[in-house]
Amino acid sequence: DDSRVLEALAAERDRRLQEEERIMQKLDEDSKVIFELLERERQVREEATRGLVVTIEKFGQRLHSEISHERQEREATEETILRILDETAGRVEKSLWKPKK
Repeated sequence: DDSRVLEALAAERDRRLQEEERIMQKLDEDSKVIFELLERERQVREEATRGLVVTIEKFGQRLHSEISHERQEREATEETILRILDETAGRVEKSLWKPKK
């Protein structure tokens, strides 16, 4: 009678140890999958960040180029206006200082 109880306890202990081993293996496998998923997510995030940085840099370069072009056009227009004003002022001044006949 006692031997049957001891055998049953030993069998139960073996079953629990096997179940514990199975659970530990499953936990290890699941942990590896989670780690791989986290690593992929990190890589995707880094790639997206790099893409965003490149896009922002290109936008900044394009904006700088456009601003520079606009500045050059504005300066050329200002120079033209100042030249025309200077020429006009010169003509007006000459017409005012002409001796009357």
